[in-house]
Amino acid sequence: MSGKKITRRDFSKGVAASAAGMTFVSACDMDNAQEIASSLKHKNVLIIMMDQERAWATLPKGLKLPMREKFSTQSVSFEEFNIASLSCAPSRSVIYTGQHVQQTTIFTNPGLGEGDPLLDVKNTPTIGQMFKGLGYKTAYKGKWHLSVGFDEDNLDALVDYGFDEWHTEGDTDGRVYEGAEKDRNILNNAKDYLKRQQGSKEPWLLAVNFVNPHDIMWLDANGKQAKTRLRPGLVSEMRPAQDKYPYNFDFGFDVPDNFYDDLSKKPEAQMEFVKLGQYFYGEQEVSDEEACRNVINYYAACLVDSDKIIGDLLTSVDTLGMSDDTIVILTSDHGEMGGAHGLRHKGPFMYRENINVPLVIRHPDGEKGIKSNALMSAIDFGPTLIGLIGEDYKSVEARLKGYDYSNIVKGGSAKDQRDEILVCFSNTTQGNSRLEKIRMVQKVAEKNGAPVVQFNFPDDFIQFDKRTLGRGIITSKYKYSRWFTPGDHHLPKTWQTLLGRNDLELYDLDNDPLELNNLAYHPEEQRELIIDLNDRLNKLIEKEVGVDLGSFLPGDPKTWTIEG
Repeated sequence: MSGKKITRRDFSKGVAASAAGMTFVSACDMDNAQEIASSLKHKNVLIIMMDQERAWATLPKGLKLPMREKFSTQSVSFEEFNIASLSCAPSRSVIYTGQHVQQTTIFTNPGLGEGDPLLDVKNTPTIGQMFKGLGYKTAYKGKWHLSVGFDEDNLDALVDYGFDEWHTEGDTDGRVYEGAEKDRNILNNAKDYLKRQQGSKEPWLLAVNFVNPHDIMWLDANGKQAKTRLRPGLVSEMRPAQDKYPYNFDFGFDVPDNFYDDLSKKPEAQMEFVKLGQYFYGEQEVSDEEACRNVINYYAACLVDSDKIIGDLLTSVDTLGMSDDTIVILTSDHGEMGGAHGLRHKGPFMYRENINVPLVIRHPDGEKGIKSNALMSAIDFGPTLIGLIGEDYKSVEARLKGYDYSNIVKGGSAKDQRDEILVCFSNTTQGNSRLEKIRMVQKVAEKNGAPVVQFNFPDDFIQFDKRTLGRGIITSKYKYSRWFTPGDHHLPKTWQTLLGRNDLELYDLDNDPLELNNLAYHPEEQRELIIDLNDRLNKLIEKEVGVDLGSFLPGDPKTWTIEG
């Protein structure tokens, strides 16, 4: 990577020196900060990115998150903001570039040994690069998760990705308890950066990426998951809740209203994910109510703990006199099923708990306490961000296909907004239970002295007989998706092709908000509606993606399609 390398020790001296003066800021300092702010051409931008936080409207009723609630009264909340890809790194790549995974090529999390996807910043520039081009200083603190191998002491590690400064620790992939243990350090790095921007005559963009509520991923919810994993310790340990508040507190939340669902009437990708989870996370039955309650309450604890972190960061903005010239955006990379439909985590399904995430924007001159029901996609994040500072996103980056919703924040209506959202699931790692089991068992055997077996991508990693990749469309009334095998990327234009090569899923969001009744389970009964939605989906793919035959996946393009 380019740029001068600054060691953690060198930087920590500066952090310690400035941290001591962060809580108490003189009136002179604040006046100076406000005077500088008023002279800036553009407002500063603070992005707060949470990990695995679903839309607040889907959280258990009665959960108190005072800092988030206070922030929402100062902001505009986009209630229908949906991610455009699943899960972690793929979604982050879309949010931070404004382009779909077919362009970012981040189809799964880096570091899994499947042709390790790398973000090509020449073809898919990041928000950092875009704002650098507009004269901004940029910094990125916390979880990156879009490439591998960063030196933890290298503050310049993300320069090539458009961010002048990273933080004092290496990347985190969200292992057990890391949110509880590392988010405070991420916060302190962010607060130090804010402190150093006092008096700056250049606008800045700071992206702060926390880990929690991602800690929910590694909760041993029934006391036997850690013992029943096929490969203990793979990626991380499974552990029970910590014996301290809020993690050991029983919030009293019950299973969700859509806990019981018949997944046999849904695309096979869902049961395949459940089966894989039994091997990877350990045994937990989808009907285990007590385990589900433990999941929900621990998830609530992660949110409560992170609420203090969010409040501390927002207080720093206010205390440093930056509120009048800083736009603050809070969002998340994806949701958490938390027992909905009997599922945990995030995976190959387009349920609301999985893809509907917060997007809350506080603009110094914007509306306060407003909730917008405008349909919004993750690819609209970048255009809206650019619009919030008064620039035309099409002039900044012509390849962006999203919409600018900044006028809604400023009290008007969007000049142009979507009436449908495209969601693409191209993660090849979450639908291969049979092959994953073989590899897990083999790796454990090798650890005990068995001969080493070489596994080759893709045949030893991807099950080409399972319909586990998906394309979906969300409208104000319907959610429709089709699921196909990894080797059969196609654009179905006939009824026969659609039924013969895809599993279908369709929900009437007005009459079935819990998404329990898959209307496409009996496709002939909904033939006209399915054909219409599928045609709209095809056109949306052609508009926002172009040719979608899997060529963005690693290896020979012919691996991923049977089309000519």
